[in-house]
Amino acid sequence: MKITPGLRKSKYDPRDFSMSRLYGFVTKENLVKANKLLPEEFIIGMPKVKDQGLTDQCTAYATTSASELQEAEELNPQWTFAVSKMMTKDPNKWGQTIEASAKAHVKYGAIAQKAFDKLDLDIDDYEIRDIKKWSRDFFPGAKEYQKSSYFKIDKNFLSFDGLKFMLFRNRLKKRAIITGLIWRNEWLNAEKGIIPENYGEEGTPHAFILIGWAVIKKKEYLIAQLSSTEEVGDKGWFFFSRSVTEKEFGKKQFKSLMFVDVDPEQFKKEYWSVGQKLLNFFISLYGIYKRIKERYFIQ
Repeated sequence: MKITPGLRKSKYDPRDFSMSRLYGFVTKENLVKANKLLPEEFIIGMPKVKDQGLTDQCTAYATTSASELQEAEELNPQWTFAVSKMMTKDPNKWGQTIEASAKAHVKYGAIAQKAFDKLDLDIDDYEIRDIKKWSRDFFPGAKEYQKSSYFKIDKNFLSFDGLKFMLFRNRLKKRAIITGLIWRNEWLNAEKGIIPENYGEEGTPHAFILIGWAVIKKKEYLIAQLSSTEEVGDKGWFFFSRSVTEKEFGKKQFKSLMFVDVDPEQFKKEYWSVGQKLLNFFISLYGIYKRIKERYFIQ
């Protein structure tokens, strides 16, 4: 088994919704105090462990798994990936960002796996990334599983205690954490899924979800679920210690997100600064200009 590279670096966007806007800034000291009140072990939910094979679709597998917890329905990652590539207009480019896959859920929704299983698609894993290979009939039904918005988990919460706080604070809404990092070469073969404290720098960008924490031999670990079958780790789960979490998570190249059922327009109205509103206005104008130019001036 091996991890196939598929996670692309995130792009900075000052318009991102942030969890700090919902919960306010929480100091490291207060996070430590808050986590002393949490249960010893906790799992927000257990979506099906899937197999992305040698595809570059890890972001779609991660986002659909996170959505499945909230929808109580198994969703199809291939359609989500194809939609995300349609939105970024680069179906032939390898990989995707976490936020692009999340945007596919917010703008278009997702399709149930049982609907996909009824198909008889005579196309391979690479061709399926092109939305033109899919029937347009899927779009109306996908609205059933559409998400309201996604929120970025700020650096403030990208610590061992902060990630625990995020998971437990959002437990009633079953919001898993969609995240990614450089998956080091030594990790996939980690005994019983426990990520070693010492490892090399070589690795592959990979997206996955965080679903809770556990205590193993009196040591606390965050639980990560991958899309690389149950043959790796502990039936598809891997365990990050506090020290590895503090070292690896929170780096700028990949965003960590949650699906949040908040009306985006209302949130913009209440929480966006004047600068964010102006920036969004001019970006929207530029987008309209590009669409007009492509339609009427490009031969």
